[in-house]
Amino acid sequence: PNVEMIAELKVQSAAYSAAEPNGPIVVTTETKAGGRDFHGEAYMSARNYNMDATDWQQKANGLPKSQSSLYYPGVNIGGPVPLPGVSRDHQKLFFFAATEIAQQHVDQGVRKAAVPTAADSPGANGHSMRNGDFSNVWDMDLSVAPSYTYWPVSTYPCSPTDWYYSAKCSASGVLSPSAIDPAGKILLNAFPLPNVDPLLHGGNNLITDFTTSNPRNQEILRLDYAINDNAHLFGRFNHENESVPWPYGPYNTWNQVPYPASQTGKNASNSVNLTLTNVLSPSITNEASIGYTRLTLEEMLGNTNAVRSEERRVGKE
Repeated sequence: PNVEMIAELKVQSAAYSAAEPNGPIVVTTETKAGGRDFHGEAYMSARNYNMDATDWQQKANGLPKSQSSLYYPGVNIGGPVPLPGVSRDHQKLFFFAATEIAQQHVDQGVRKAAVPTAADSPGANGHSMRNGDFSNVWDMDLSVAPSYTYWPVSTYPCSPTDWYYSAKCSASGVLSPSAIDPAGKILLNAFPLPNVDPLLHGGNNLITDFTTSNPRNQEILRLDYAINDNAHLFGRFNHENESVPWPYGPYNTWNQVPYPASQTGKNASNSVNLTLTNVLSPSITNEASIGYTRLTLEEMLGNTNAVRSEERRVGKE
């Protein structure tokens, strides 16, 4: 929960109460509540890239500073609800309402990859891997010998039906057209084109550094009603939603190659809680609670044509 919307945080690691009997760790929070007087606040927390240092990976790869920023404006107010016949003396019904609207531009970090080249890609020198020309591919240690010279030698003829294509399927690193699977070529075209010379970037020919917009907001409303000196009723509604772009795929922190189509997580949660507390005696208190929460995690695909086989088939050669 938002720290500006809670009054108490409790962490239990032992001696659990009857309300939360299971461990090993129980974390509970108490939402702020209104009182007899009106109280509120407006605030803004901000961070802008102009006050940040340039990331060392951005410097090493000649990339500009990421234009990341975090803005968290919010407002909350609480007090009595003066209803005729219910709370004219400001001692019966109280409210607390709050909202925070976050505008986040998040740097996803520098990622490096090696992807299939087109003839005009940086460092390709007219050789297109997407057409089966691997004659310009060098061994990973950038030695003087092209990597195709290490391909296994076989006396078998080149056959597109074999599970393993032998060196007879290539001539000086150029694959025979019969050895190129049409479906595989479609998949090659799904990869983004290189944007840097691999000889200058440790064998990687694609470097990306995305700054994504991740808007998020939260609203909360709490009502407290003192039925009498021994009974207290409160209800709370909480809403949150966010938009989370995934340039490398949903929840993907390891993939180095961007997905062909934009993907965005549309997440939302709504929860309602109602609690009635009765003091039965100086030593006995009864509390009854009921709650409902709905969590939605939806992944939206932007340009679906970018991943359709018909579109990839005519990709750049």
